[in-house]
Amino acid sequence: MRTSTELAQGIADALAPIVGVRVWTFASDTVLPPAVVVERPTITWTGADVTFGQAHWDWPLTVVVTRSHDKTAHDELDRIVTAVADHLGDDPTLGGVAQFAVLQSAEPVTVTTGGQELPAYQLTLAMIA
Repeated sequence: MRTSTELAQGIADALAPIVGVRVWTFASDTVLPPAVVVERPTITWTGADVTFGQAHWDWPLTVVVTRSHDKTAHDELDRIVTAVADHLGDDPTLGGVAQFAVLQSAEPVTVTTGGQELPAYQLTLAMIA
């Protein structure tokens, strides 16, 4: 079974080609937007033997942008969320680190970084690995 660090890096690698977006594999105290932050997953093990059984991972991915003004921020959020969905959908195995991964939801939220509240989306990536 892969570690959460290996799986987070697989997600980051899949998102790395998105132009103009930083991808963080941990929640830093200060995130420099525009960014996608791969946060700590919820893990549910299946099978009788946890060591060799599969796990279901629910990964929160936070997409955050700067707020130059609301229209620009919303357009940038739309662009990045669409790009994340496209890149993750192109390879549901994330380069072979997962058996299968699919985005399940996107919820609008705000994120405070560097003392500033910024527009964001909280995505949930479901994964079997």
